[in-house]
Amino acid sequence: FGRLGRAGFAYAAISGIGMLAFISSLKMTSVAHVSIIYATVPFAAAGLGWLTLGERPSRAAMLASVAALCGATMMVGLSNDGTLPGDALAALNVMVGACMIVIARANPDMPTLAAGTLSAVWAPLACLPFASLALIDPATIGLLFAFGIINTTAALTLFILGSRHLPAVKTALISALEMPLTPFWVWLAFGNIPSPPTLAGGFIVFGAVVWYVLREARHNADRHPPPPSG
Repeated sequence: FGRLGRAGFAYAAISGIGMLAFISSLKMTSVAHVSIIYATVPFAAAGLGWLTLGERPSRAAMLASVAALCGATMMVGLSNDGTLPGDALAALNVMVGACMIVIARANPDMPTLAAGTLSAVWAPLACLPFASLALIDPATIGLLFAFGIINTTAALTLFILGSRHLPAVKTALISALEMPLTPFWVWLAFGNIPSPPTLAGGFIVFGAVVWYVLREARHNADRHPPPPSG
């Protein structure tokens, strides 16, 4: 915590805002909208990195960004699954994710664990004055506990451990599967079927992500071929 510095405190502040925006967006709009909009984080990070770090994105990244933006716009503008305030919060979460990526990249020695812990402390404390404890019963506590352990702690730990043993392209592709799988789980649990515009926009976003990851992986393989055996 003593090495957080300005970057670490900024990371913690932005991360906490992202937590609040993410949870609120899930309550105010459809899960499909939240997952599809959040799938555009890599492209938002590429654009922000270009503006702040001078890292010019490739032509493939720009084309995929345009396609993903068109898919998200189609989903938000034509479907009636979600609400505009909820979609706006999901878009805010996209910008938060992009800012976190750029801050971490610009400050590789920043203690991200301490920053993440600080964000997990200040965000609920900021909400406490507006909270009502009347709805806190054992069932709700159980759901909150499961959400914190499974969706956050276990998922993030497994992602970090798994990414150490996989090529970047496989990690990115597995992560991209979250976007189509999330609405699928919600459909199984609650019977919530996304509308055709949401499905169409989701396929466009998912296709843009997969095409970009595969193209960049092939490009990197051409630039850095494996050494000859023997």
